Amino acid sequence: MTAADPLSPADYRAARNSDPGSPATVTKTWAVFDPYEVALELFATETEAVEFANSRIEGYLGDETWDEDVEGIVVVQIAHVVEQHVIAHRGDDNWDEITSFSADVDVWCDYRMRPVQ
Repeated sequence: MTAADPLSPADYRAARNSDPGSPATVTKTWAVFDPYEVALELFATETEAVEFANSRIEGYLGDETWDEDVEGIVVVQIAHVVEQHVIAHRGDDNWDEITSFSADVDVWCDYRMRPVQ
């Protein structure tokens, strides 16, 4: 491969943990996890996230006792997001070598975590 050629999948995977890439611009970097919902709700500000988390607490009060899962509600700040990295496009000189002659797609990709700013 020349310097202009894309990295092979193996080379990219070896590099992805040592090179996080440039920071991603993300508008919602605060999240609330509620174990009842089993999902993250995203927010632009810490204040919005804390207000939402506080609003979820009341839902755990039943028959005058608290469901212990209430202690699983957390507010977190997102530090990294996933990024798609294109390794090769169908028609590139090294397409067959990279895909081991077995790709039924037009783009060969990998993914890595990228810090947010």
